Amino acid sequence: ILMEINPNEDSSPHDRSFPKDNFPPYGGPPPGYAPYPPTYSPSPYGSEKFYPTSTDVPQFGVQISIHLESNPKLVLDVAGASRDPGAKVILWTEHGGANQKWMYEKSGIIRSVNSGLALDVAGGSNKGANLIQWPPHFGENQQWIFDNGLIKLKSGDLCVDVGGGKCEEGTDIIAWTPHGQSNQRFIIRY
Repeated sequence: ILMEINPNEDSSPHDRSFPKDNFPPYGGPPPGYAPYPPTYSPSPYGSEKFYPTSTDVPQFGVQISIHLESNPKLVLDVAGASRDPGAKVILWTEHGGANQKWMYEKSGIIRSVNSGLALDVAGGSNKGANLIQWPPHFGENQQWIFDNGLIKLKSGDLCVDVGGGKCEEGTDIIAWTPHGQSNQRFIIRY
């Protein structure tokens, strides 16, 4: 059976999830069309690349890894796979362990999958303080936002920073004034 189809008629069997007037007759979406949910760029390391912004945050309650943008093989890691409160967060080569997985919550908490503890600025909100894992108390030193590659405290005063700019395995992760250099820029992978 042959059937003549006019893609501009309301009786078209084409997918109705998109406005018909915005598409060429049989060519798919127009150039520059960005579908929802957002698409991701392929990564040379085999998973998805996502640049977080304040309006486009990681999905809540989904496991993520936080990679250094300038060297995506390095991730935020709870040292020694510790589950203890106060354990440091460091930069380490990705191995996929639970101590390198995090979950972002609506409250702004970034929680370690390994321990259930929150990413925390040790001792409050002091510039240069180590990032540690700590029981969630929802204080200002545990509430984070994602802003164009930076991971900042909601106050905006401090952000996640690779200490001393040493972007190598074992370096402490600290809180520092946002400046946007490579030691503060991260990508999120699911």
